[in-house]
Amino acid sequence: MRRKIAILGSGNVATFLAKALRKANNTVTQVYSRNFEHANALASKIGADPIDQIAHIRDEADMDVYIIAVSDDAIADVAAQLKIENKIVVHTSGATPIDVLQATSGNYGVLYPYQSLRIGDLIDVSNMCMFFDGSNEDTTLLLEELAFEITSYALQVNDTERLQYHLAAVFANNFTNHLFALAEKMLQDQGLDFENLRPIILQTAQNAMIKSPAQNQTGPAIRGDEQTMARHLELLQGNDALIKIYSDMSASIKNFVPNPEETETEETQE
Repeated sequence: MRRKIAILGSGNVATFLAKALRKANNTVTQVYSRNFEHANALASKIGADPIDQIAHIRDEADMDVYIIAVSDDAIADVAAQLKIENKIVVHTSGATPIDVLQATSGNYGVLYPYQSLRIGDLIDVSNMCMFFDGSNEDTTLLLEELAFEITSYALQVNDTERLQYHLAAVFANNFTNHLFALAEKMLQDQGLDFENLRPIILQTAQNAMIKSPAQNQTGPAIRGDEQTMARHLELLQGNDALIKIYSDMSASIKNFVPNPEETETEETQE
């Protein structure tokens, strides 16, 4: 059964979902954005109508799902403007409870792609996890069907679990990428090439895919190599921000207590 869907938003997540749902032979009828050019840019790619006023969102008898894919802070405001009776309305946030939508419709939920998404990036959806949840059984079942039309890896999680996954992703993805950016600038400032760091970044990511990261930890902090750490801090003199990051991360590594099943007896080496 293919459905008629309205997308409210035109950014990274909205673009991904609109294209993925259209590829699964659903009909995206409308794309809303406050900026008409942004709405039109996405709508023209999927055969939808662009609009820049929420009042123009259709409330037709055969419409199935309204997907709010805007910034977290804007979800409640957008939802409050919708007049869709008891049609299914969902948001796409990892950190926002689903009941932010309960005043809009009795049938509401979340469809959250657990992936860093940027317009133009190639995404391997076969390995992407999609989280979903609904206010009732029928809504949850429909969102589960939509999720599995996009990817083969989908899971129902509640608000608390989804927020915990979101927080973990900030540590594993956003913070890690920022450390990459800091390392890149650090090398560039010394006339050195970041390309030489890419293999170790790749190896670390590959290791995390096959066993617990707690088992993969290497480096001077876990070895207790204070002399090496002191030399590193000397290189960072004059940059208090990097000194703090280095010191805090090193202390966290030294003080980290893994779960018992994550420990191993092998001597860690760099």
